[in-house]
Amino acid sequence: MRGIGSLTIVAMLCLTAFQPLPGLAQQSGAPMAAYWLQYVCSQDSNDSAAGFCQGAIEAFYSVMEGACVPSEVQPQEIKRSVVEALLPTRFSPLEPAADFVWGAIDSQWPCEVAHTPSS
Repeated sequence: MRGIGSLTIVAMLCLTAFQPLPGLAQQSGAPMAAYWLQYVCSQDSNDSAAGFCQGAIEAFYSVMEGACVPSEVQPQEIKRSVVEALLPTRFSPLEPAADFVWGAIDSQWPCEVAHTPSS
């Protein structure tokens, strides 16, 4: 009996050690963290991950107000631009993915501001 109790404790410690840290896990109902999107988008050999990456970027873009992406730009080009900016970036665990995506799109396709001559 003594060996079984020790084995149970060791198994519980191992299971606990391999659990993600609470502060680093994506919380259900919380905005998607940029580092989660970064991880998914880095898995380009996985079709499910690639589809999730594309869908998440399109979802963020679809609710973006005031975007100045030309109509001839295809969704794949938007995704490629965002992923190229996303992969080398270091994120804090709390940075929202939507904010990063919007910023990357604004950087790639800034709005042209019409300047009028001052009178």
